Amino acid sequence: MTDATRVRASTLALFVLGAWPLLLCRVPPLQDLPAHLATAVVIRHPEAYPNFVFHGFAKTNSSLFVFLHAFGDAHLFLAGKLFVALVVLAHAWVFPRLALELGGRGRVLVATMLAAPLVHNWFVAMGMLDYALGSALALACVLLAARQLRAASASRGVLLGALGILVWYTHIFALALLALLGAIECARTRSARPARAMAPLAPAFALAAWSAGVELVRPHAPAHAVVYRPPWETVYELWAKYAWSFSKLELASLVVTLALAVALVRGRRDDVPFLSLPAAMVLLALVFVVPSEAADWFAVNSRFLPFLYAAALVRAPADVPRWATGALGACALACSIGLGVDYARLARDFREVAAGAPLVPEDADLYPVMFDAKGSSENTWALVNAWGLYVVDARTSAPLLFAHSPSFPIGYRTPPPKTALSDPSFAQREHGPEAWRAYEGALAERGWVLEWGTPPAAMIGPIARHELAFESGRLRLFRPLP
Repeated sequence: MTDATRVRASTLALFVLGAWPLLLCRVPPLQDLPAHLATAVVIRHPEAYPNFVFHGFAKTNSSLFVFLHAFGDAHLFLAGKLFVALVVLAHAWVFPRLALELGGRGRVLVATMLAAPLVHNWFVAMGMLDYALGSALALACVLLAARQLRAASASRGVLLGALGILVWYTHIFALALLALLGAIECARTRSARPARAMAPLAPAFALAAWSAGVELVRPHAPAHAVVYRPPWETVYELWAKYAWSFSKLELASLVVTLALAVALVRGRRDDVPFLSLPAAMVLLALVFVVPSEAADWFAVNSRFLPFLYAAALVRAPADVPRWATGALGACALACSIGLGVDYARLARDFREVAAGAPLVPEDADLYPVMFDAKGSSENTWALVNAWGLYVVDARTSAPLLFAHSPSFPIGYRTPPPKTALSDPSFAQREHGPEAWRAYEGALAERGWVLEWGTPPAAMIGPIARHELAFESGRLRLFRPLP
């Protein structure tokens, strides 16, 4: 079998393992995706959402929204599925080629099995699709830069430069990690050759500097305080915030993480450009040093993990016993089957949340109260933004969109006042009776209210000035009294 045939077969296998669950759902049950679909509706219909300002598509973190914008309103769910498939394909394409180019042909088979839970990783499950795609494209840049380091080519340099601009457009953080890997490689080799190999990325780095200066430092209210997790939680998140998607049904992904940790240690002497052992150690240290939440970004320290896992993946063992090959293959299949079952269960949750959409009038003022934000998921808050389905289906109001920062595609024309209703996670936390009474009083001033899950004991009975219009399972819809 030729190398080209080998990597094509690996790409096809990984894509099927990671993408087949998309056939089981109307909309992929990814945490942030319903809110992103709702954002696409707001961008299309500014006249219906006058309090939002569209920041334009000529900015970083925009690839998903440009893709959605290319589809009509009636096909937004299909567009979401296709973009998720594209993200899975990008990972399925890059992982086998990294293993072949930086590790050698003997590692491709084992690396493919180890990559099975990584093509639909935690960032995909969270709906952080721009970063998921950006990290895969950035790893493709690592591949091209390594080829440039070995034998420079003008045409490859042009391709690398164009891909770098695409990485910037998809997510600026992935591009920043490319700069970090280049700097580490220059320091490790005490040579400027890695910088020359990455020189075609200069236009992308210039665009990143422009983004940081023009957009990301504008005065605005940050969404997150600076939050650090305890070290033992961070150790757990080395697995849970990359290799694991939804539930214990994908627990076999923990075997993959442990196997890759062993591979990284055993291959510590391998000379791998841009994904060297020093680079892996720096990435690992940054996972513990960088905060989990900061300013407008969530899971900041976890964003180093795709590159740390790639550094381990290219060191996958070339020769393993037959029983180990079978075990890794079984883990890959188990993760894929578990992913499919979770998609089916969460798709059922999504259908239940959206069951009241035909009843809600178009352009209604709708406020969601999501008490059960996880649903069938354990590792994501899969339903916290499921209210976005009502924006797509009935073009209701969108009070909890990601609009607090210029790094998002839309912003508030007039920021809403800081109340419990402006906190999307209020309903998922514990509060005293007074806080719940104030919250319920604020809900009484809204139009339609969507409740999902079991309310606390402090919230019993109907919301003031509202009547129950629809109830099904965990869903209750209240409409304002005439």
